[in-house]
Amino acid sequence: RRCVEETGAPTRVTTSSGVFEAGRVVVTAGPWTAKLLPGLQGRLRVTRQSVGYLRFEGDTDGLPPWIWQGSGDDNNYYGLPSMGRPGAKVALHRTLGPADDPDDRYDAEPEVWAVMDWARQRFAWTLTGVVGSEACHYTNTHDEVFVLDAAPGLPGVVVGAGFSGHGFKFGPLTGRILAELVMDGVTTVAPFEAHRARFAASGRGG
Repeated sequence: RRCVEETGAPTRVTTSSGVFEAGRVVVTAGPWTAKLLPGLQGRLRVTRQSVGYLRFEGDTDGLPPWIWQGSGDDNNYYGLPSMGRPGAKVALHRTLGPADDPDDRYDAEPEVWAVMDWARQRFAWTLTGVVGSEACHYTNTHDEVFVLDAAPGLPGVVVGAGFSGHGFKFGPLTGRILAELVMDGVTTVAPFEAHRARFAASGRGG
């Protein structure tokens, strides 16, 4: 059973590789965060993402990173040019719909075919097929504002979660914030401190 437990001091972390103890802990477990920290189950929601790598006829080397914003819910698509593997990356940015369990196995290919149908209607290049697919997960908050806070009920533990598919863009900054939070309880990042309640684990910030 993987878990993070408050045992007075230090904190005990149980993993598949053994049990570890530490005076301070930073939890950044992505879609497994709420399983490790049940106090966040009402704050975080996991949705699976199916990504397709599509082959087009013609030269797509100049294709930039892009996003297409449609009307309605869950109608945003994005993509990247070929980088280190064949095929341009195209995917639906899905944050709504049924919640998913990150431990479940599922086949991304059927959803990728739907992405391919969408791309066929909108790209100027002729789509010739799917060269690959993969699955990943978003860990969402209701407003897509990150959780950067002390973990509920666990002294000495802070959590970074709920990045809603775009946390990678802020990696250096969130790393600094989490490191300072776990060591000092306060950060040197003035904009974060000014709006700190928005990033609370409770989700009650204004």
